[in-house]
Amino acid sequence: MKKFGALFGCTALLSVSVSTYAAPAYVDFVEPRARGNDSVVYNPDPMSAGASGLTTFNVSNMDVPGTFGVDMSVGISKTITEAKWSCMHTTGNYQFAIVEGWQGGYGQNTGLASAVKDAWNAGFKDVDVYAFMCPNCHNSAASATQLVNYLKSNNVRFGMIWLDVEQCSGCWSTNLAANCEFVKSLASEYLRLGVKIGVYSSEGEWPQTVGASCTGLNAHPLWYAHYDGVPSFSDGLYRFGGWTKPAIKQFADSAGNSCGISVDRSWYP
Repeated sequence: MKKFGALFGCTALLSVSVSTYAAPAYVDFVEPRARGNDSVVYNPDPMSAGASGLTTFNVSNMDVPGTFGVDMSVGISKTITEAKWSCMHTTGNYQFAIVEGWQGGYGQNTGLASAVKDAWNAGFKDVDVYAFMCPNCHNSAASATQLVNYLKSNNVRFGMIWLDVEQCSGCWSTNLAANCEFVKSLASEYLRLGVKIGVYSSEGEWPQTVGASCTGLNAHPLWYAHYDGVPSFSDGLYRFGGWTKPAIKQFADSAGNSCGISVDRSWYP
């Protein structure tokens, strides 16, 4: 996921997309988005350890074993027609999608129910939601409750919610331990409400955001980012936060087979 900061907004990129491995999981592909903190200007910041710009993976998804998926921001999700969803599914061979449901200080994606429905109708096998929430964006466990209530009241069919843990200028406390507890409080609230969860982050973003010593969430699936263009876990860059095995890898922040839609690309074996 890549993030763009904007005045008056704290936002992050995490979408939901489900994959059917032993535990519930989804993939996330993200693109520029704004965060919703009322007083900070944000700068572009790729969310993967060692990311150095756009990576395009040119091999067809059909040529590589495994399952491929996409993720998108609030803004992009509102522009995708069911026909475009179908195009991505058939042309790009994408099987799962993760749609951003909460955008920092900007809050709820009001088009989430429609986007998720269109993805299912287009033939995607799994659809998840991802949520970027941050303490300096006026978010709290109550925000998690609001998101879940929206999903339930709109009868949104989804697999799980991915907690997006990544840097955003001005979005987080300088106290990493406090940030760690904030993320855990969100996780606890989702679980209390009966929602399956996973975590999206990277080897570089995790220690910067919640601290290298932040553990306790590794019982849940990990969706990690490393934009090396390689749909494989062989890089080993998922050993943080207590995780020893990932569920999904976000391996590229662009795609040539996404029917003109700006997405991130993810994969699981």
